Amino acid sequence: LFQTLVNAYRFGYLSNLHCLCYGFPYLLQVLVGRRLPDVNSSYTSTYGYIEGLSSPSECGEFWYRWFRRRPQYIPLEEIDLAGLRSLRQVLIGLTDTFGLPLLFKNMPCALRLQPLSAILPEARFLFVRRHALWTAQSILFARLQVHGNKATWWSMEPPNVESLRNLPPEEQAVRQIAAIHELIDRDRRTIGEERFLEISFEDFC
Repeated sequence: LFQTLVNAYRFGYLSNLHCLCYGFPYLLQVLVGRRLPDVNSSYTSTYGYIEGLSSPSECGEFWYRWFRRRPQYIPLEEIDLAGLRSLRQVLIGLTDTFGLPLLFKNMPCALRLQPLSAILPEARFLFVRRHALWTAQSILFARLQVHGNKATWWSMEPPNVESLRNLPPEEQAVRQIAAIHELIDRDRRTIGEERFLEISFEDFC
């Protein structure tokens, strides 16, 4: 979906090149100008990484400048909103330099919806919902590919992650998905349904 939107429409986005300089993406964009080279249109990725310097990037290190690594879920009361002002300034600078609206994909940001919505009241959120069976299968496959086993945790960590670690891998994956979806749905009701667009993965494919 990320690659499709960047190819089909005019968006500013963090590329792999920006991510190499995640501490000053605004300055980099000033240097390279408004137009990046053509985006990689292979529509493939390896656990979120898309080859090519101009390809869109999740750029986790950029977001970790403002958000803790663990616990990953961050409700509004657990963050200093004043400290997020610099994030807003960076994003406004990027928007001005691109001359385009910004589009991001970063999976852990789904666990930071409350602070993001507070500091970015104009932001809209795209939520891709995929059938839990296929999502769980993808998680288990990634565990095997990355860790060589199905028992070692992979990807996003809901607040109940420690209790989930004691379950069989297949149940871990299903409950991981359910817990994250529950958080997203709860935060969506708090933030406002009108700021969210839900997309069916199967329908999109």
